[in-house]
Amino acid sequence: MCSGRITGRGGINLDHVYFIDAITKYAIGKESKGAENCTFVNNPSNLTDMGIAVTELLKHIEGGKRVGDSGFG
Repeated sequence: MCSGRITGRGGINLDHVYFIDAITKYAIGKESKGAENCTFVNNPSNLTDMGIAVTELLKHIEGGKRVGDSGFG
């Protein structure tokens, strides 16, 4: 599902948003077709896969920006 359902809402440029979807494959058994800027994790309780998805996302972010940076470290 990812970005397809919220396109255009609130003036958010979805070219700058990336989703890690931990529900779709778990709930319906497959990835959504045509999902853009999205990585699917098999199960929300699989923290290893979630960590890998976050690590891969961070590798692709330009300019050293961080996702969810709390200011620590």
